[in-house]
Amino acid sequence: MRNSRVLMMMLILCCMVMSSCSKKPVFEGYVAQKFSEPNMILVISNISDEVLENGTQEEIMEIAYEQGMFFYVSKRQLKNLEIGQKVAITYNGKAQESLPPKTGAERIEVLEE
Repeated sequence: MRNSRVLMMMLILCCMVMSSCSKKPVFEGYVAQKFSEPNMILVISNISDEVLENGTQEEIMEIAYEQGMFFYVSKRQLKNLEIGQKVAITYNGKAQESLPPKTGAERIEVLEE
């Protein structure tokens, strides 16, 4: 009886550890730019509406170096996303070493403001 209780507790603990380790990172921000070759979006975590609407390429990239990520997306996803939309993107955690980093988007959720 005691051994089965200990075994059960160890199994529960292992399940909890395994489930917490498997969570994938999520990046939240605003779609700042869209590119069609390759299909990619630039998402910046903190950017003003003014810069999104009227900022130059250089201004946007300067902010993106510290607060942005490029995500590879499908053609359908690229078509459905709009500049300025707030999104939460789940990705695999591995990114190309570049500024801003580049990685594949596994899931994109458009957030309401």
